[in-house]
Amino acid sequence: MRWTPRTLAGFLLSILLLGLCGCGQGGSLSGTFVLQEGDILFQSLPHNSLVDTIEGSTHSPFSHCGILHRKANGWVVIEAIGPVKETPLTRWTAQGRSRRYSVYRLRENYRSRIPAMISAAQSYEGRPYDMRYELDDEKIYCSELIYKAFQQASGEQLGKLQ
Repeated sequence: MRWTPRTLAGFLLSILLLGLCGCGQGGSLSGTFVLQEGDILFQSLPHNSLVDTIEGSTHSPFSHCGILHRKANGWVVIEAIGPVKETPLTRWTAQGRSRRYSVYRLRENYRSRIPAMISAAQSYEGRPYDMRYELDDEKIYCSELIYKAFQQASGEQLGKLQ
């Protein structure tokens, strides 16, 4: 298979899921589930050609992701959806289809690296969105942000690039 930029982006999104353990379904969190610093959130953005390509190439309902971070005034999601930025969780959930999202959590042996991962993700703030889906640092797309932040924090890859 020949990897195009869009299929590479979708593949990286699916690889992230393999390195994380699923914790809950968002949107209407109830019961005993509690969000935690460093949770990785996945959502489906409204349909368009790019979203449909990402979801189709990964065979996944997800087309976007970000890292959860607690600030003094509440939860934000560090995301690359234009420039890399912090978006209040309520606004982040509102941009997804049906306001639904899924929460994944790093495995226990990586949880101590979350502060460094958050810091690494924040270091990309302001960088433009990468419509070419290249793994350089000039422009960043959503799953690349998580992948690189984890790698900088742990020295390891989250999943395996192919």
